[in-house]
Amino acid sequence: MQFFRKKTISTTRPKVVVIGCVLTVGIVLVGCGPGQADKEFLGKMERTKQQSKASEIKDIAIAFSLTHKPREVVSSQEVPKFISKLPMLSEATDDVDFNYLTEDISGTNAVMFYIGSGSGYSGIIVCPFDTDDCRKARGSLTGTVIPWDGGVYFWASWKVIGVSKGYWNK
Repeated sequence: MQFFRKKTISTTRPKVVVIGCVLTVGIVLVGCGPGQADKEFLGKMERTKQQSKASEIKDIAIAFSLTHKPREVVSSQEVPKFISKLPMLSEATDDVDFNYLTEDISGTNAVMFYIGSGSGYSGIIVCPFDTDDCRKARGSLTGTVIPWDGGVYFWASWKVIGVSKGYWNK
């Protein structure tokens, strides 16, 4: 009487295991690329760079910020059209919001223009000078900060995958 049956492993089973492992690794690697929100953000960033100059954005943003005080509520209609029409900000149904990143009104204050809702925010940060105050202000934001030029930065409230130049603030 035989209680245990001798089981033979088929020669196709190891092949199935190997193929399964290869597919799993492939899916993981492909799945680690930028998601839809990342692609949209990076596309808006590139279109903004192509259609405008950082120096123009900076000049307009600084002039606008000098006419408002920190914590002052600024309506979307008050945001300069040049800023609100930038691809980074205009390709959404949301209003463009304006905010100071610091309370310093001495001219070194960082400001931001942004859009978004509960699913994420994105926008442009402008620092008049690349000072410690500006670095602290940028560092106070959660998300991805990508330098452009001359104190102008792109920002997303999430960790953007596919960014080669930029940094993530926790």
